[in-house]
Amino acid sequence: MRIAVNTCFLPLTSPHEPEQYVASIFNKLVASHPQHQFVFIFNKQVPSYFVASENAFHLVISVSERRLFLLRRWYDYRLRLLLEKNKIDVLINAGCYCNLTASIPQLMVVPGLDMYFSRGLTNRGSYFHHYMPQFISKASTIVTVSEFEKLQVINHYHTDPKKIAVTGAGANAIFKSLTWQEREAVKEKYSNGTEYFLYAGPIGPHHQVITLLKAFSLFKKRQQSNMQLLLTGKMEWPKSEFEEKLSMYKYRDEVQVLNISEEELAKVTAAAYALLHPELQERFPLSIVNAMYCDVPVICARTESNSEAAAETAIYTEGTQPEDIAAQMKLIYKDETLRGNLIEHGSVQRGKYNWENAAVILWNCIENAVMHP
Repeated sequence: MRIAVNTCFLPLTSPHEPEQYVASIFNKLVASHPQHQFVFIFNKQVPSYFVASENAFHLVISVSERRLFLLRRWYDYRLRLLLEKNKIDVLINAGCYCNLTASIPQLMVVPGLDMYFSRGLTNRGSYFHHYMPQFISKASTIVTVSEFEKLQVINHYHTDPKKIAVTGAGANAIFKSLTWQEREAVKEKYSNGTEYFLYAGPIGPHHQVITLLKAFSLFKKRQQSNMQLLLTGKMEWPKSEFEEKLSMYKYRDEVQVLNISEEELAKVTAAAYALLHPELQERFPLSIVNAMYCDVPVICARTESNSEAAAETAIYTEGTQPEDIAAQMKLIYKDETLRGNLIEHGSVQRGKYNWENAAVILWNCIENAVMHP
């Protein structure tokens, strides 16, 4: 069987949450089914985090988002011709879209509706917003990462629940706990040897980063500790604008902004005193799962997605309130028993999430789509 995976609009650099989900689950899928061929379709270049193998082939095309009619022409016509030329049996769309003219079975992977619609309608967002009901009708199966995202699709588009499969997620093997000596080495490298809170996610105006900095200020003022704050993730602010904001921050010398590989992120996560996740956007938080696999406690905003991922293994805050976040930072800093209990609960909760199980569920969806187009 020849399976095409359309990933044209995923970022090309190291993945963050929706993209990490897509990259991780398809890497597992390719490795688990060497008897089948996978054709990955990329826009302009091959992302570094996709693993090449003997049964995985890459097609690099060029798609413009400047005009809606060009987007539609590519999705509905050029993509269909590409599928026919390469004798594709089933198409997996790694995003909220489907080809409306192809006759082969299709799966639509929805790693988070907000990644397309939450920040206003760009050309691509307008296209998806207009055609989403048709995409859902066209897809043999819709795949989501969480039960919350399944409910979003059901409620927004009145979709039959039987048409939606939930794969769950996982953490890559590099996310694991460190020895005391390894933790000390990481702290020496990134935080001058001191303990630190970690934020691992997009750094931009839509992601509560300023709220987090205000909370850290309150924590530092009240505790008088040498604790640092490390920020790592995709920079969505213009670099000069964020640097200007940080230059006026009282505790700027105790805030480190890192641009690191996933391998280094795993080490930085495992050496953290706690993960801070004030994110209010409703998408499944892989950084929380990563932290649980690293035996690191979590402080996060009380959202449906965060609650599904962390359950009783996190301290919850009102993500828009610096005072509340600072209070929970103080609580976990002063109460080692609480911190230990959160780590213990996390070691149980993380068992619900692994990429092997997710890949099995996705493969079952592919087989079902082929057998019952």
